[in-house]
Amino acid sequence: MLAGAISRPAPCQRPLSVRAAHRGSRSRAFVPQSALILVPTGDGSCAHLDKAVSLPDKVRLTDGLYEVGREKPADIVIPIPTISSRHAMIRVDGKSVNITDLNSTNGTYLDSEELPSMKAQEIPIGSEITFGDMFLAKFELQEE
Repeated sequence: MLAGAISRPAPCQRPLSVRAAHRGSRSRAFVPQSALILVPTGDGSCAHLDKAVSLPDKVRLTDGLYEVGREKPADIVIPIPTISSRHAMIRVDGKSVNITDLNSTNGTYLDSEELPSMKAQEIPIGSEITFGDMFLAKFELQEE
């Protein structure tokens, strides 16, 4: 290590498993549109966990409904033990994005404010969303 270098905890591994599924029985015509993305902003520290886990990667969001959870059948799987199996629901309609905490154990936060459970909250572009773990499951909503 170089003199004066800062020692950081070893980053966790990548990637996040994402299975995007749109709920509903109607098929839609394909219309190209700009997408929104959730960009990870946590520092990657795994010191608070018993073992190293995979870090989330960017998540692309197009119109639809996405369940966020620790394991399948969630549409956005974040395999971290501090994420509930059914953590939150994200609804995207054009540039309008809403999030609902699904009574998760460690909460869902919008710009560091804990969201009430089972109540949809609009997410402005540029906001930070945390799914229970500020080190590993913190994202910023951006336009792609």
